[in-house]
Amino acid sequence: MTFLHPFSGHEKLREIRESMAQKDRERITIITNETIGEAPIKLSFLEAMSVSWAIRMVYAVYAIFSIHLGVVASKAMIDSESYGNIFFNNFPMKSQQMVLLTALMAAIFYPFSMWVYTKFWGVLIKFFANLFNIKGNIDEMSDEIVNHSLVSNFFLLIPIFGEVAKHFSSLVYIFAGLRKNLGMTALQASVVIFSPVFLVVVFLMILLLYVLMIVNMF
Repeated sequence: MTFLHPFSGHEKLREIRESMAQKDRERITIITNETIGEAPIKLSFLEAMSVSWAIRMVYAVYAIFSIHLGVVASKAMIDSESYGNIFFNNFPMKSQQMVLLTALMAAIFYPFSMWVYTKFWGVLIKFFANLFNIKGNIDEMSDEIVNHSLVSNFFLLIPIFGEVAKHFSSLVYIFAGLRKNLGMTALQASVVIFSPVFLVVVFLMILLLYVLMIVNMF
């Protein structure tokens, strides 16, 4: 279960890569377990996405089941003169349908959203790796980091708090990969993790300036 640990998994991957490079320099192609220890599972995008998609389907079932419980509770409470109307006003049927539609659409289009996720973080990691002058095969290491971060989807199996835990843990997995796989410092890895926030702020500032220019034209 090494691949579930955010730091030790990437540390093993880096040890394997460095050992292979050393053996290649010595013209030896056989790598023994005594040299690198237990090899972690190296996940491809297709493997990680397939497992994550199945977990997302389970999460969608959670959401649908929760909506069903809400409908049942609504029907049960409608007979209550003191609470029935209050419940319906706070959570109408249209809201239940919207939540259901959102859960289904998230499950159906999950592969596309994960493709965008991996491409986005892949570009950021490669950019900062070159900026910080990281040595090695940047493409391979960035793919390992991003694909390994999809393990965070296992947290979706936790009811209620699964979505929040998933998003937080994905950043932890990426941070661990930057530190242990790419060999970045804690400060460099933090810059990469918070770079999307900077990009959003810059985008909002540009959008605000654009709106102000249009307003001034009239």
